[in-house]
Amino acid sequence: MAVARLYLTGDNAHMLPNWALSGGTLVYEQLAGTSSSALGAGIVSALEAAGWIETATLTNGATLKATSPQGNGLTVFLDLVWTNANQLTLQLHHTATGYLNILACGAGLAYQIVCGPAQFFVSQPTVTGPSGNGSNVAGGIPYIPPVDPV
Repeated sequence: MAVARLYLTGDNAHMLPNWALSGGTLVYEQLAGTSSSALGAGIVSALEAAGWIETATLTNGATLKATSPQGNGLTVFLDLVWTNANQLTLQLHHTATGYLNILACGAGLAYQIVCGPAQFFVSQPTVTGPSGNGSNVAGGIPYIPPVDPV
């Protein structure tokens, strides 16, 4: 499956709910989930297109850094590791280490990602409920509304 980069403008923009994203470039891509290396490389490519920066190349993966475009100095790191063909692990960290998320990989699986400079949402289209375990993950720095100094 080829990766299709669709920027969320015009007809594509109506596909998103009213999420409070922190601003910047939004990227929507369809990703092959046939192997962890294919899915991992697709996620890295999408995140970099949205403004994330690769800070380390791991033996079987990468570490990326996101900085909130709101000018509040917040950053977060994401480790993506493809240890075997059947699963990709994702883990956020900074001052604390987040939950180790797992995305299942295999023949015929496809994913989609919506990401910005500080957030990401990865899921398998049409997979919901208990059968969705291992099929979606979201994370990053949420939009923080400005505080009235008064």
